[in-house]
Amino acid sequence: MWGLSVTALAGRISLLARWVGIFVVLNTVLQISAFAEDDVPGSQDNPLFSRYPGSWIVTYRRNTVDYHLLPTGPMVKSNGQIQAESEIRSKGRLWRLTYQLPANVAPREAFESIKEQLASHDPEILFQCQSRACGDSSYWSSDVFNDPVLYGMDREQDYLLARFAVEDGDIYVAAYSVLRANRRAYLHLDIVQTGRNGSAEGPLKLQVPVEFSSDDQLVTPFLPDHWIDPVLQGQWKSVWLVSRIKGAEDPADLLERARNRGEQVKRLLRDQGVEDVEIEVWPLGPFSNATDDGVALWAYPKDEK
Repeated sequence: MWGLSVTALAGRISLLARWVGIFVVLNTVLQISAFAEDDVPGSQDNPLFSRYPGSWIVTYRRNTVDYHLLPTGPMVKSNGQIQAESEIRSKGRLWRLTYQLPANVAPREAFESIKEQLASHDPEILFQCQSRACGDSSYWSSDVFNDPVLYGMDREQDYLLARFAVEDGDIYVAAYSVLRANRRAYLHLDIVQTGRNGSAEGPLKLQVPVEFSSDDQLVTPFLPDHWIDPVLQGQWKSVWLVSRIKGAEDPADLLERARNRGEQVKRLLRDQGVEDVEIEVWPLGPFSNATDDGVALWAYPKDEK
């Protein structure tokens, strides 16, 4: 062929194959380098977690915080404003990262990768939600994480808050993923390492993990340690139990049912050691902006006015 012997032709093909191989390797290296160059200058991954393959850091922050909000409930509308239904506030060392994910990668896929890595630390899951159950994405992006790129579609979001113990305190991990209308996907991490009492900075707002029978009798025998510990460790001026019940009954009846449920939770708290603080029951009955029934605990520290 073209005046070349079989041996010479084979040599040319072998040389071409080598150049193709070199090109593929160089192209791969350049792609990887491009991802690294896209990272925000000075940023780095948290050593607890490996980034999703091909993602890059678009927001980065490391500092010590005295007041950091970690939602333990969905976003709800209250008094005309959107806020977390319940929350804890922490102080400690914050490591904040937002990753942009490669094109055509679903944010939930990266979110599940974080959950799998988190499982190796045997964490306590304090709260998790998916899709519209999380509430308004605009609040998560602006008020919780302060990162506008996280404003996405409510149906394409996931959130998880977990805690696990380390030698000198606790580590809280808040993971949030979302897909924007422009089809760009993001994964956000807030990782806070606290001292032993770092999560008990108030005001503390928590959903009480209790259940009631159809005749409003408390069926939860005790509150789990991971829930009650921040309440026991704090120095509180007052504790409120906000009880709500939705229904088609007369509002006065719903208020009385809500009061009855709140009083039962109050006795449960007393039985588990919450003694040196006044506990007030606030029955809202049906007059709450929350969409479901439940009892929330609000604790205010002694130095808060």
